[in-house]
Amino acid sequence: MQELPVWWRWFAWICPYQWSLYGLATSQYGNVDSKLDTGETVAEFVENYFGFRYDFLGPVAGVLVALSSNTWKHFPFSFRIMLSALKKLGSFCSHSPVGGGTFAMLAPTNVLTTTSIMHFYNFEGS
Repeated sequence: MQELPVWWRWFAWICPYQWSLYGLATSQYGNVDSKLDTGETVAEFVENYFGFRYDFLGPVAGVLVALSSNTWKHFPFSFRIMLSALKKLGSFCSHSPVGGGTFAMLAPTNVLTTTSIMHFYNFEGS
């Protein structure tokens, strides 16, 4: 992270891929005491080159759990918005004066899927 410009470092701290890479690299190589050709150990190389500290592995695991639970917490809400947009698109295309084309054929499937998924998540009609 030391190589990143200052104005981009904030992105590395909110990026889930960075936290995953941090956790994987640190858990696999953060405590390896084998010597490299340069004379430093693998653990020292990981800390010096990437800035990944082995003692920071606990907070990294906590952040990954928090990011995962946050994603699953917001999934039904985001899914409902997407499905209601598909439902509106399907009803618009099926009543289109030009016949709706491909969307008209997909509209009943989208509405049926929307209805069954909304029943599964106990959403009321939108």
